[in-house]
Amino acid sequence: MRIAINISASLISTGGEHDNFITKVSRQLIKNHPEHAFILISDKELIEKKELPENCVIVSAGSKGKNSITWKWWYAVKIPSILKKHKADILVSCDGCYSLRSSISQLVIVTDLSFISFPAFFKKSRVRFLKKNTPKVLKKSTLVIASSGFIKNELIKNYKITDDKIEVIYGGANENFKPVDDAGKFFTKEKLTDGKEYFLYSGDIHPVKNLTNLLKAFSIFKKTQQSSMKLVIAGNAAAGYTSFAEKLKDYKYRNDVVVKNNLTDNETAEIIGAAYAFINPSFYEGQGTSVLDAMDCHVPVIASSGSAMQEIAGDAALFADPENIPDLAAQMMTIYKDEALRSRLIEKGKLIPAQYKCYTSAELLWQSIENAMG
Repeated sequence: MRIAINISASLISTGGEHDNFITKVSRQLIKNHPEHAFILISDKELIEKKELPENCVIVSAGSKGKNSITWKWWYAVKIPSILKKHKADILVSCDGCYSLRSSISQLVIVTDLSFISFPAFFKKSRVRFLKKNTPKVLKKSTLVIASSGFIKNELIKNYKITDDKIEVIYGGANENFKPVDDAGKFFTKEKLTDGKEYFLYSGDIHPVKNLTNLLKAFSIFKKTQQSSMKLVIAGNAAAGYTSFAEKLKDYKYRNDVVVKNNLTDNETAEIIGAAYAFINPSFYEGQGTSVLDAMDCHVPVIASSGSAMQEIAGDAALFADPENIPDLAAQMMTIYKDEALRSRLIEKGKLIPAQYKCYTSAELLWQSIENAMG
């Protein structure tokens, strides 16, 4: 079989979790099935050619551009041309969209529908394109893969898709994330926060990630606890970064906030491993791999309620309403004051990532490919 995978992520990605699903699960899928040929279609060089196995080629379809006209051209003309040239049997599209002009079987992976609930956080042209094309894509797709039960429910609620057309496949935990020993924690804290303990957010700096409310909650924490605790934001500069940076200039506790941009996986793992607690206050989260990263590092988690993170972490984390700033601050104070609770969360969290392995996710995706072909 010749399987094409659209590994482009520029339409909907608001964080590293989406890219993690694409790169980690796709790599594992290719590794698991050397008897089949894989064609990776990209709008940029996401994977270096020298790293590709023999059963795989990467094809650049060129940039999608920045407006709905160029996006439509990319999906309607460029993608079908590549599929025809490489004689693909099926297209797996990882960005929630695909070609409406191709006649081969197509399987679409949906990890994010935040443009529905939070359109103001995205460019108007992007929202218009997605609102117009997503219903058509979902209707035409042979099978739809949801990255969580949360996303599956969103699909059913917003698009009236039947349950039997959707399969849930969770993103695999990142195996690069491991506990940090005491010496490593000491070194990281000395380098990052002058030896002080810190709360950590790791992900993209984007409006949907709710970092402004995190700053407000941290202000309440600092006023109430009179603590030397710091807040570290280890993020990638995404849409809205400039606005966030401007707000940070006038923030009362600016000297207690450390921002680190565009880190490698190893650097991120070190910073997570030394954190007092990991916080993801995102308004919308269609996956939960960020909490898995923290749990793999034996770090307790505070996350948004009503998201895929709560679905995955269960009772191994604390949860707060992302729009309720006092609620978020209260959870920060709870984990700070109750060391026994913090230890229990760490112990419970150690058990969660084992349930979400890339190998398993890749095999489930393979079964979906066979179902879509079958």
